[in-house]
Amino acid sequence: MFVMLLDNLAEVGHDRDTFEEACQIPYRAETVNLDRDSLDADQLRFIQRVWDAFERGIEDAPEHDEYRDIFDCDLRQTLTAIDYSCVLNDHVEMANMAEIEHYDPHNMLMFPYADIDLMYSPAFDPDDLATLRSVI
Repeated sequence: MFVMLLDNLAEVGHDRDTFEEACQIPYRAETVNLDRDSLDADQLRFIQRVWDAFERGIEDAPEHDEYRDIFDCDLRQTLTAIDYSCVLNDHVEMANMAEIEHYDPHNMLMFPYADIDLMYSPAFDPDDLATLRSVI
């Protein structure tokens, strides 16, 4: 839901300022500035509540600490993919298969979902991680 809300800010609402501010929530929530005139403060508060609920939902996962840094990296890639999609919508002439193939798995949340599954999969053999990611 967190990513859907950010995607809607960027692609549906074309609210670049609020999108960019919301991208900070998972990493630097204390820096989010709700007082800027160009921001939708109510939307940001709601996004923060959604993120907090998500965090509470995964904090006790058996392998949380093992895969959290990978999740954080993949989530950043997802947010970058949303940004790319917005730029692509405004500049369709830049579309090419290499970038689409690069950004689509992140835009579809395939990697963050897999990371969450891994957090709850203590029997997963970490030696298979590279293979799993190449399949994704």
